[in-house]
Amino acid sequence: MKKMKWIGMALAALAIGCTDNQALLQSKDWQMKHMVLNGDTLQNPAALPVLQFTDSVTVAGSGGCNRFFGKYTLDKEGSMTIKVSGATLMYCPDMAFEDAYMKALPTVAHYELSANVLTLTDKEGTCTIAYEAIEKTEE
Repeated sequence: MKKMKWIGMALAALAIGCTDNQALLQSKDWQMKHMVLNGDTLQNPAALPVLQFTDSVTVAGSGGCNRFFGKYTLDKEGSMTIKVSGATLMYCPDMAFEDAYMKALPTVAHYELSANVLTLTDKEGTCTIAYEAIEKTEE
């Protein structure tokens, strides 16, 4: 019986930690600071990409020009997945960067989160996208 109690407490602690991270993700918008791909820091576009975690499963944002939406998952151990479901298809001045950014989002496997910095990385460590917290915008 004691063992079951400890297992229940451990599961509750994991759920609370995940909820805390989701609450922090949802409380802010996240503007990209930089993206590193295969060891190269890419030149930032004129309009920086933004991520918005709108609830416990929905992500939306901008690649700098085009808007997108999709789903995400995360866990207490730092794993995250992002699945882009749809996006606008306008031609943009920084199209090469936006294409690289939109291709990078589905490769996200891990996240690190502090009060004002969100860092996403892929499984191999070849892609890192860093964001800073900005005031939440209502659309």
